[in-house]
Amino acid sequence: MQQFVEMCLQLVVENCYQADRNANMTVIEIISHHEPETLAPHLRTVLSCYSQSTLKRVAADDCQQIFAEERSCCHLVVVTNKNVLEKCLTLLEHGFLLAIMGENEMWQLEGHLVTVAECSSAGKKLILLRKLYEPKRQAVQVMHPTGDVLSWLEQVRVAGPSNRLYLVATVSQCGIGMLPTFVRQLVADPLLAHVRCFFLSDKTAPSFSVDESPYRQQLCQDLVTNVYHGGAWGGFHSVSVVYADIPRTLTVDSHLLSVQCIEDVKVQYLGLNLKSIDLEERDELLQTDRHANLLEFSGRSTDGQELMGVARISEHTLTKEQHLTWNVPHSWSLQQAATVPLAYSTAYYSLFLVARMKQGQRVLVHAGWTSTGQAAIALAIDYGCTVFTTVANEEERAFIRCRFPQLLDEYILDLEHFEVSLLIKTKGKRCHVILNTVSGPDICSTIRCLARHGRFIQLAQADLTRNKGVGMEIFLKDTAIFGVVTSSLFNMPSEWKKALHFAVQGGIEKGVVQPFKCAAFPRQQAQQAFRTLSDVHHIGKVLLTLSADGHSKMQQFRFRCDLKSSYLVAGGKAEQCVDVAEWLVLHGACQVVIALCSKSVSNQVTRRIGLLRSCHNAHVVLVSTPAATTVTSATNLLHVATLAVGGKLGAIFILPAELTDHENGITASAVLHLDAASRSIKTLRHFVCLLSEASWWTCEARHREGLPALSVHWPHSKRKGFNFRNSLQILDTLLTTENQDQIVIVTEEKCDGDRSKGLSVTSVDAFLPTSLNELAAFGEDLLTCSSCCLEELPSLSPGKAFVKEVPSVFIIPGLQGPPAEVLKPLARQIMFPTLYAKLPQTIGSLAETASILVKQVQAAQTKGPYNLVGVSWGGVLTLELAKILEEQGAKTRVVLLDGALETTRSMVELLNHGARLDANLICRLLQINNTKLHEELLELPDWSSRLSRAMLELPHKMQSREEHLRIAFTALADRISSILQYQHSETLLSGEVTLVRPTSESEDNCGLTKVFKQTVNIWMVEGNHKTILYNRETGKIINSFVT
Repeated sequence: MQQFVEMCLQLVVENCYQADRNANMTVIEIISHHEPETLAPHLRTVLSCYSQSTLKRVAADDCQQIFAEERSCCHLVVVTNKNVLEKCLTLLEHGFLLAIMGENEMWQLEGHLVTVAECSSAGKKLILLRKLYEPKRQAVQVMHPTGDVLSWLEQVRVAGPSNRLYLVATVSQCGIGMLPTFVRQLVADPLLAHVRCFFLSDKTAPSFSVDESPYRQQLCQDLVTNVYHGGAWGGFHSVSVVYADIPRTLTVDSHLLSVQCIEDVKVQYLGLNLKSIDLEERDELLQTDRHANLLEFSGRSTDGQELMGVARISEHTLTKEQHLTWNVPHSWSLQQAATVPLAYSTAYYSLFLVARMKQGQRVLVHAGWTSTGQAAIALAIDYGCTVFTTVANEEERAFIRCRFPQLLDEYILDLEHFEVSLLIKTKGKRCHVILNTVSGPDICSTIRCLARHGRFIQLAQADLTRNKGVGMEIFLKDTAIFGVVTSSLFNMPSEWKKALHFAVQGGIEKGVVQPFKCAAFPRQQAQQAFRTLSDVHHIGKVLLTLSADGHSKMQQFRFRCDLKSSYLVAGGKAEQCVDVAEWLVLHGACQVVIALCSKSVSNQVTRRIGLLRSCHNAHVVLVSTPAATTVTSATNLLHVATLAVGGKLGAIFILPAELTDHENGITASAVLHLDAASRSIKTLRHFVCLLSEASWWTCEARHREGLPALSVHWPHSKRKGFNFRNSLQILDTLLTTENQDQIVIVTEEKCDGDRSKGLSVTSVDAFLPTSLNELAAFGEDLLTCSSCCLEELPSLSPGKAFVKEVPSVFIIPGLQGPPAEVLKPLARQIMFPTLYAKLPQTIGSLAETASILVKQVQAAQTKGPYNLVGVSWGGVLTLELAKILEEQGAKTRVVLLDGALETTRSMVELLNHGARLDANLICRLLQINNTKLHEELLELPDWSSRLSRAMLELPHKMQSREEHLRIAFTALADRISSILQYQHSETLLSGEVTLVRPTSESEDNCGLTKVFKQTVNIWMVEGNHKTILYNRETGKIINSFVT
């Protein structure tokens, strides 16, 4: 029903809302006391997608009053009572009426109403109606456009005046994909409100005639878009589909990613649990293994012993205790060892120390497939108890049977109906000990299964924190209920600590304590590790591999590439092709071919491909081939791809040649030709088109013929802030959906709260100001500074003047905007006096600028160590500043916020060099997509003339700030030029260094090992190149680093 409502509102927007784009879309629902069920919930959900919309609900008795007020601006009227239908007709001058009636009910509709769409759902019938339109032959003009779809708009504009212009076009497979774009542009132009489109994609369609069928009835509806296909009329409409399996946003505790040692143990594996991450609020049945601030680990001590244990997180440090640390048996790998300590410690503590379990007693362990459940079952069986457990599905039942063959099959109970089954199996005697890991409505049922003098252990903390009531009746049976918090493992009496340590050690020696099944992830795939951990259906432990011991296993992703197949990524921008290649490699692809029309790529692209080869041992090949403009050239492209890496071709991923507002016809034909050329490939499992509306028709045709096809489009992809790499995660769901949709439009998800959770921006855009207002503010700020100086920012410190003996933090800003404004959110998290470098419009070389700043820094703080923070572009200047200070005998500590020289230079090189750099910088900041203007700028002799020409393109509202913009442009060009000319000294810096990188990038030292003698500490923080400044974790990292 909601999808039908969504389609109705799309028809409203397209047909009666385009005349005044600034007006609110008004929907009125007439409610009746006799019909309590309304569409309001569905309407509110759909209307939330429209920024300017109003839903008014009016009682049927108050119709007359509201009608007078809303007559001129109502776009949709929703009626559930036929008695008010006649009154509603006065509102339908331009709008639609949605009538809701019983499935078998028939209303007597007025003759001047025509049915536009109809749907039956949940015992209701929904009919969308509109006033009948009578075409006037003398004021009608019919046009049969020629040429490419994108040229039709201009043909319509030059047509003569008429009351109605009927655009009638026969469209082919190649052209139909561009029609939605054409219609959007048509509807957006108020001067073309008289145009009605008839697209004929059916070869059997008769010639267009105003008086003949099938056109006569369709003309009466007066719809903007009419598509004739398969002998029926339709239109272009999208419906929302919720993919419940898409992973939610995870925020990783960044200090976990930088763990090297826990006291004297060099850690190789960390065992993760859900308290290690910050999950979005979710409702789930199981609350198992939520061990607050505890991690399992395994590694080698300084004396060479292999150890495993449980560590506690406290203020970014991990500590261990002797009673929770054991030697790793010789028959176990370190990976296996990291799965054991916490689960068995918790199970032993709960069953023996708290519940005082005795031999021969009956024990119920809820959710036996979990790690704690498995440990409890193993200990209880070994101790001679009768064990019952619960499972949620057949997969878990099969797992328990295999893991514990000594457990009777009839004692493995269904989680939903366990109470009755348990009473039958125990003949009403119930259980002496219950270990509960289930939260929710079953807690009361579980407590009712407790025998007289029984002990109930609650591990799931959700019900404890909700203070869920269980009543007092249970205590009449002399029972006891205990809530166990796993942090108690560190706070037990000394005799309990000894008992627990020796009990687990004894279990290891007896073979009762066994490693669990696990999935191990490298540090670079921490996000995937936490997503797997949050999957309630995952069986086993999840480990983070800090350094390999030779026993790691590849993680099984939800979508998994075939190791023996090759994968082709064709077309598109080089950076986006590498994004897709990276996604494939992370999902198991070993052989990937990137086919581009361009023969040259940026250093950043080359570097990313190199990382895929070196870090993932993937065979990634970059080939240059002509565009697939014919079937022959498409066949040649597939042949080249197969020869480049060998192996069978398993999938083709196609990107459009250029992401502009007007996709050219080559993109549509390229998809069509690759479709034809690939049909003979029997091994092809996926044919995926990304970011191309022109591919929709081809994918529909392939789908109808039973061939693999998927087209994914992000309508917000052309906006600033769209992160293509992060958006690819939806492919995990789309490529594993059984009833696969052939066309999916991914809508933008709005995020509230922390700014760092917003959409990421592309690297170059995050490096520079993202709007003309920011750019002008940057120029205005530069006017206030004639030479290098330091200014203090408000921080958590009282200020430099009040705590002169406290070391300061010196920040060298980047180029994202006015430094004080950009750095304020970060400074407010720093506990020390915070000063930033304010630079003039032109700075000369970085070495000269650093020599001036050194004097300012030493004036503010007479001796080291000097705490230097380099942000983005400022990171390179920070390195030069640290070099001069160390040459003068001072100690330095450097924090680079994604400001390594290699990172900065790779982003700058995306803008090219010389005249192309000037033109690219100007066009990017002014948001100019005009190719002719870009070429015109290249032909001009120097920077000054290019800038003057570009200023002619300023929007009217920004012309008053032209001076500020000129200053900002010149300053940015000067600073970018200084990076390209900079050569770092071969002398290594001896100070400590920390590199903070966004989680949207790979965990890489970015070449800093060539700059510093000491080990580079890498911290991964949620966000992107710019928004990591707003993340609280960044401030915490700086505070922990400063002394």
